Amino acid sequence: MDPCDILNVRYHFGGQFVWMGPNLDYVGGDEAMSQIERDKLSLPELKGFLGDHVPVKQSMKIYFLLPGRELVDGLFFLCDDAGCMKMSECITEGGIADVYVENTRK
Repeated sequence: MDPCDILNVRYHFGGQFVWMGPNLDYVGGDEAMSQIERDKLSLPELKGFLGDHVPVKQSMKIYFLLPGRELVDGLFFLCDDAGCMKMSECITEGGIADVYVENTRK
């Protein structure tokens, strides 16, 4: 398979967003990598791969960090397939999409 047909996704999960002065940080948790075929990319597919690393809950919110941006101003909420396609378009061959998972309920 051609490398440009694959989207590398780094999941950040199990932590929480914390304000540290004017900056936003993601504290604690774990990271895991997945490779997703771009032509199959959708929100259910993204959650399916997340499920390989952590139990997926309905209450989880999933964000993509826009390349070159900081957490404080670069998080894009992934709520549908169109958002996933935007994420794919932002990441060039060999790049990594950083996806952050927020648990809104304990």
